[in-house]
Amino acid sequence: MFSFLVGEAVRDLRRAGRVGLSAVLLITLSLAALGAFWLVSINLERAVTQWRERLRVVAYLRDEPRPEAVAELVRKVQAVGGIQRVRYVSRGEALESLKRALGAQSSVVDQLPRNPLPASVEVTPITLSPRRATKPIVR
Repeated sequence: MFSFLVGEAVRDLRRAGRVGLSAVLLITLSLAALGAFWLVSINLERAVTQWRERLRVVAYLRDEPRPEAVAELVRKVQAVGGIQRVRYVSRGEALESLKRALGAQSSVVDQLPRNPLPASVEVTPITLSPRRATKPIVR
């Protein structure tokens, strides 16, 4: 059955000549472009979703707070609203993180006269899905 259909298609293309071949080529290119656009769209959606999940805001502190004031600082930041998670990073933790990131070259950090990194607060906001973010709020 399949060989019959292919044979008929080839015979009709011979009769139609260049016009038939051009039509088949145009349809093939159109479907390929549509498929490529669909793949790019799916991959971009996945990339944006992953980016939204990893979104965080880092607020660097001018002075490192006393250990007893850290809990109060985190509580105040959490009270702002729209925040999923708050994490305080001390100057020492920041330096250790830098050493881990440098890997084999972490000995460079030992050459510093003092710790140049500031304390910080890492804030992870509550991320809205793209569909929820664009809907109007009705009260």
